Formats: sequence, structure tokens, C-alpha cells
Amino acid sequence: MPKKCKKNKKERNKENLPPQIRDATENNRSGLNSGRMWEAVPTLNTGGCEYIYPKNPSPTNAQIVIGRDRPGALPTGHGGRGHTQCGMIDLVAGRMSSVEGGPQSNIFVDPNFSTDAARIYISQKTSIDKHLDLCEGYVGLSKNKSAIGLKADSLRFVARQGIKLVTLPPNSEETSTGCKTKTIYGIELNAGNMDGSRGVKGNPFKRIKNLQPIPLGDNLVDALVSITREIEDLSTRFDSFVTAQMGYNRTISTHSHIGNLGAPVMPDPILIGDNVVKSIKMFIESKATDWTQRLNLSIFRQTFLKETGEYWICSRMNRTT
Repeated sequence: MPKKCKKNKKERNKENLPPQIRDATENNRSGLNSGRMWEAVPTLNTGGCEYIYPKNPSPTNAQIVIGRDRPGALPTGHGGRGHTQCGMIDLVAGRMSSVEGGPQSNIFVDPNFSTDAARIYISQKTSIDKHLDLCEGYVGLSKNKSAIGLKADSLRFVARQGIKLVTLPPNSEETSTGCKTKTIYGIELNAGNMDGSRGVKGNPFKRIKNLQPIPLGDNLVDALVSITREIEDLSTRFDSFVTAQMGYNRTISTHSHIGNLGAPVMPDPILIGDNVVKSIKMFIESKATDWTQRLNLSIFRQTFLKETGEYWICSRMNRTT
């Protein structure tokens, strides 16, 4: 289990309240039973096109902002550059949450995707990966497109009847800007926000990709079944070879003959005949079928281990760390 952060939030933080308000919190605005209370809440620096609920400052440090794409200060995002067609809904809770000392009253702040506690950001046109500081990965960066971004300490997606993460096929729908989608975009499960590669311990010349294709279970099973059959076949032929060799060895070990002194000894016809029989058997059962197994393994590699193979064991679209 990961260790708990030592900077645990106090249940009732009054350190940043003005003295007169801090004194009043012990009276009629204690917050008990979900009642109203005095709390240090920063004020959003508001753009002219933005509508805010509740109005500044929010009594609970949570707001809904409707305006144009703005991930930070007023000049940022497409809204800051004067673009049209970049409407935005920003649902945020806990502005300045991770700032040293926590939220403070009587100061103006801008949206901050890093220090605000939790956010659902919806925009008609935005560069969401840049706002969230995400790596490019295999899917690439989303630029100038409609997007929804979610960020918090923890995200939970709970369904009673299944969860689907779906990307549409090519030419099925136009994008929000009217463009045609010409390819399939994959899904990445990226723990650690990593792409690129990492070194291998003990081998400085070897690199391992951080983001790799997800195996396809059915194809992987077919591949393993196929290769185990090849191994079984190799084992059977090797057993036949050993059996034949052992028989020939027995013939050699029990053979004896008497030759004339000073004259060459002629080969034993029995030994010659047995060698011919055993050699033919070894050739038929081992050597003659070796090329077929090499062919089978070559086909196996092309079918299961190459991206062009019909049963490639990896997903062509989806990757994970």
C-alpha cells in the first residue's frame, strides 16, 4: 500500500481567514449539519464572456464557469486569442487546493489544471493534452479539437452493466469541425504518463518501449497452441532418432568377428545391413521432416509475430504501459 501523504488537510482549516471572520466561525456559521460556514475561498479572475455559478466568491470553493476555452490566465487558450467556436464549461472544486498554505480569501486566481483539486473541463475547441500536460504517446496530441478532460486525485468509473471505451471507425462520423476521420485512433492505458523508451539493466545497448501494444487474448492462445504442437512434433521426431540410434549402438556393442593376421578385416554384412536400415529410418523420421518444421515455424512467425500477420498477437491500436 502506498504511504499516505503527510500533508493531510485539516478538517476545519481557519488559518487563512481574516481575524473577524475566523472569530465568527464559532458562532452561527460553524458548518455543522451542512450549514453555512466561513471558509477561505479565492475569487476567480473573470473574463467578460464568462458566466459563473455561484457568483464570486463561491461559498464552498466550487463553481461552474461557462465561457470560452481558457485553461489559465485570461490571454490563454482559444478564448484568450479571440477565437470563435470554442465554447467551454468548466466544473471545478477546490481552487488553490495544492498551493502551499491552501486556499486564501481576498485574492484573485485563474483556472489552474495543476493546483485545483478536481475538474471536469468541456470545450468545443481546445488543446486538452497541452492543458493537462500529457505526453504524446502513440495516439498523439489532441490539438484544436473538441474535448472533455477530467482530473482529480482519484477517478472512478462504475457501471452495473459494463463499461465501454470506444473509438469510431474511419468515415463513420465527421469531427466537431466537419473533418472526416481517415483512420482508427486507439486507446491508451498510460500509467505514469510515459512514452519513449527505457534502458535495460546490465545491457546499455538494449531499449524497451514504455508504451507497448496490448496482447489479443484469442490470438495469443492460438499462437501458444500452435507453437506447442511444433514442440511436441520435434520431441516425437527426436525420440524416434534416439530410439534408432540406441538400436544401432546395441548392434555395434554386441558385434564381434575374427580376422586373419596381417590381412584387412572385412565389414560384417549383418552390421552393414543394420546400419542401412537404421540410417534410412533416422532420415525418414528426423532429417527428411526437418525442413517442414522449419517451414511451419516460419509460417508461425509470419502469422502470429508480424504486424502484417492475420493473427498478430498484439493489438494494432491499443497500447499500455
